[in-house]
Amino acid sequence: MYKTGTIIGLLLLAACDPGELAVPPYDRGITLAQQIDLGNEYLLTAYFDLGTNSLVKTTLKYDWHLALSCSDTLPHIFLNSAILMRAQILDHDDFSLVAQPNEKQLRADHHSHLADSLSLAGFVNSQQVAIIDLGVNDDGSQRGYVKMMATYDPNSKAYTIMHGALADTQPKSLEVTIDEQYNYMEVNLSLNEQVQASPAKSAYDLYLGQYTFQFYEPYLAYLVNGVLVNPFHTLAAAIDGIPFEEIDMQHAEGSVLSGRRDVIGYDWKYYDLNLGVYSLVPNRSYIIRDQEGFYYKLRFIDFYSETGDKGSPKFEFQKL
Repeated sequence: MYKTGTIIGLLLLAACDPGELAVPPYDRGITLAQQIDLGNEYLLTAYFDLGTNSLVKTTLKYDWHLALSCSDTLPHIFLNSAILMRAQILDHDDFSLVAQPNEKQLRADHHSHLADSLSLAGFVNSQQVAIIDLGVNDDGSQRGYVKMMATYDPNSKAYTIMHGALADTQPKSLEVTIDEQYNYMEVNLSLNEQVQASPAKSAYDLYLGQYTFQFYEPYLAYLVNGVLVNPFHTLAAAIDGIPFEEIDMQHAEGSVLSGRRDVIGYDWKYYDLNLGVYSLVPNRSYIIRDQEGFYYKLRFIDFYSETGDKGSPKFEFQKL
């Protein structure tokens, strides 16, 4: 027979099983609402943090052209998809040659941002020249072209961007050292300067604004307005057909979460041709797990400002 002390000891051991540790209690709070004005012409982009219920940063979408990955082992270059930029890698390494863009070969980054779906995939350290389409203005007019070469030195953790007009024989040069506190270091080619358009990767959960979506029927790169998740340890999933009020932790834990950049995307709304306005998809919500491991439920409740201007996504969310 076990003695009383032994039984108590066994119970204490069972209670301290690391696989059964309870989550420390925390205040789940009330449902919060936020509306972010991106402008009727979608000129702004915004970064939002759920945990602090705060707008972390806003930038003008025209402030930068290229985003340089801060992953020391994956030196990728991303185009500014908020202005429909495209690129074409040429089959030579002579910067002094006059470059001519081929419309059929210019390609936008795929909205997934997977490494092999980028228009400049494999370009860094290739010694090849690329033509960069600088995208479109808000009236749809073209912003011009430049040509570029790029290298990355893992020892100094620095990119060197060499660029100029299509007829230039000598490039301008810009060196950018990465900072691993960020997902990207952005650069403005027109100013030949680094600009930090995005906040530190630990500071936000959601990006709100325009981005390029690649449609396939027909094949068309097109600007949409939506929400992208932070690629740094932020996951999400859509939940359809369940009233927002009924979504709880059980739904969150039963969801298959994805780190795909556009898992929220743009299609929580649609353009109603009969009414001539954007309408919301009914009973569509999202589960989001932030980099701290907390779950949230979120739904959109408007796309218009109080004065009736589009481009002001309004959403409500609650920690689960």
